[in-house]
Amino acid sequence: MFSIRHSRPDGRRRLLASWFLALAALAFAPLLTGCGGGGDAAPVVGVAGGEVEGPAGSRVTVPAGALASDTEVAVTVSAAGAPALPATVSMGSEVFALTPHGTVFSKPVRVRLPADPQRVAAGLTGFLYKTNASGGWERVPGAVVADGFVTAEVTSFSWFGFFAFPPTISTQPADAAVTEPAPASFEVTALGSPPFMYQWQRSNDGGTQWRNLAGASQRTLALASTSVIGRVPAANRPIRASAILPMIRPRSSR
Repeated sequence: MFSIRHSRPDGRRRLLASWFLALAALAFAPLLTGCGGGGDAAPVVGVAGGEVEGPAGSRVTVPAGALASDTEVAVTVSAAGAPALPATVSMGSEVFALTPHGTVFSKPVRVRLPADPQRVAAGLTGFLYKTNASGGWERVPGAVVADGFVTAEVTSFSWFGFFAFPPTISTQPADAAVTEPAPASFEVTALGSPPFMYQWQRSNDGGTQWRNLAGASQRTLALASTSVIGRVPAANRPIRASAILPMIRPRSSR
């Protein structure tokens, strides 16, 4: 035993060096993971708030108190699972997924995404849009475009993108069931570059033919009362709205 212990003194040094390197690797593993170098886990943001960087300079800034518990926040370029965009869309950015989808914040969160208005088709204006709980795209109010980015404050996560649409009705009015002579109301959601001009129409034959409703030129339609014609309540007959392109030239007064 004595000869074995002392015949290879450098072997013991190599053994100690190996243990030291192993311990050092274990010590640095949490640090590498936290910086994104040791796995795909998203950064965790808690009650204290924080900032999460994404691809192409995208960023989410969560203020203190916006979240009630630790949440893995991520910003990725992905349209997987997002509601389909209309074929007429003009893309000014990629689709970004801000996750977890459906996260609701108690305070507004600042979102910054890359946006290039020059990519938008001539004659159209790009805006920041996000998906809503109904599975449609809606414009984010108050968004500002500057220095290659669009910035806005939001209170929930979903899919986002900087797009332009020709005027399009994205959400048709929902059916209304009323008892005569109760009032009935309808509304639509439009995509595109405002201001919009609306024209509500009604069909008396199940949608084959349509006629304009006089004076019905707003996003919402309110019928003060309803009446039964035959067996079909008038308020339950098909109603639709059309979005019309804004006038580019002033209308002649002659």
